[in-house]
Amino acid sequence: MNLPSSIYELLDTENFRRRTPMFIGEKKISSLRAFLEGAFYTMYIYGITEAEETGSDLGNFHDWVARYYGWSETTVGWNNIILQECNGNEEKALDQFFILYDEFKNESRL
Repeated sequence: MNLPSSIYELLDTENFRRRTPMFIGEKKISSLRAFLEGAFYTMYIYGITEAEETGSDLGNFHDWVARYYGWSETTVGWNNIILQECNGNEEKALDQFFILYDEFKNESRL
């Protein structure tokens, strides 16, 4: 089995998408956010360059999500914006994350 070499590659794997709760503990966008923050922090403290190049929050994904939904304030975080746009439904918001991530990735060429 080939292991992903980056967070972006992990998010792109069909196994991670199909079985996200197995990796993050539950089918919630808030759990995905915590998982990603932990992953990026770990990379940062161990000097892994992906964290330095992209920073946390998947680079510009935070601002991109805010613009996508027409939010003028972006301080609440991409996960909270998506969650609010999904009427507080954590599972629906997690599914929506992958839709938005794919669109963001295609535009940003990650």
